[in-house]
Amino acid sequence: MESTRKKPWNVRSTLQAAAAGLVADPLAKIVCLALAVMLWMYIVGSAEIQFEFRDVPVDYIDVAPDLAVSEDSQRHITLLRVSGPKASIQALDPTDFKVMASLAGKRKGEKWVVLSLENVFNPRPDVKVERIEPGSVRAFLEEVEGRRLPVSARLQGEVPPGFRVNTKVRPEAVMVLGPSSLFLRLTEMSTETIDLTGRKATFDVKVNLQREMRSIRKIDPESVEVLVEIDENVIEKLLEGVRVELLNPVPGRVVQIKPEQVSVKLRGPQNVVDRLDAAQLRVEVELPADKSFHLAVPRALNVPERVEIVSYEPALVRVSVPGQ
Repeated sequence: MESTRKKPWNVRSTLQAAAAGLVADPLAKIVCLALAVMLWMYIVGSAEIQFEFRDVPVDYIDVAPDLAVSEDSQRHITLLRVSGPKASIQALDPTDFKVMASLAGKRKGEKWVVLSLENVFNPRPDVKVERIEPGSVRAFLEEVEGRRLPVSARLQGEVPPGFRVNTKVRPEAVMVLGPSSLFLRLTEMSTETIDLTGRKATFDVKVNLQREMRSIRKIDPESVEVLVEIDENVIEKLLEGVRVELLNPVPGRVVQIKPEQVSVKLRGPQNVVDRLDAAQLRVEVELPADKSFHLAVPRALNVPERVEIVSYEPALVRVSVPGQ
């Protein structure tokens, strides 16, 4: 009886057959390419690297209630070295870390706090903190002082041309607690930025106050109401050489008007008044039917809405019919 003999597996021919199948099937080729790219990205992102962050912030904790850390205290460490997956480290920046410096039991004056790796708040468990420099930081503790400081609204952006802005802050002042040296530099508090871009109407907004200095211990209250009043800018404009016309001509008679032109002062919204000129304005006077001479008051008939006449120069115009 003839025995059946198994042929050995030929790797080369198998790969050639697979490659031929990929060429024949474009969709399979695309899928394989995508898988290869994903695998490459995973390998690169998982690679272990070391990286050094600079200027990592220091947070002082456990400060006695009657003391505050002065602005002159060390607020950053020079270097924080970490290791871990490249993708995880690239997603971090120095402000994601916090170096905790405990001032428990410390009293007023200059104090040195020794740091260790355990002092570092690390937001990523797959990232390891390996080194910090320097190994200690210097803090200055001062007695807490409280002062009421005025509040100003911080604005950005522009309202449309022809509008004006005024702000009212409630409350106008807040209580600020901090080291006594703080108030040599800080004389007022500012709100977070309020954007005015494109605004044409008055609005009210509640905003937080900016902690512009880290030595501020407390702000009371921490937010204020800001009334932003937006009104059209009112201006005055003098139009010279405005022609004076007779409202009621006398049939068959020539009527003299002296002067034939007057100056008119207007007041109104800037975006309306700015567009007016002497040729657009119509000023008329009237001659009573029973008179051949009259000192008439000029009157503008086609004044735009929200625009008022302030004065005419001259205030009276001579209207007469020669020969009567």
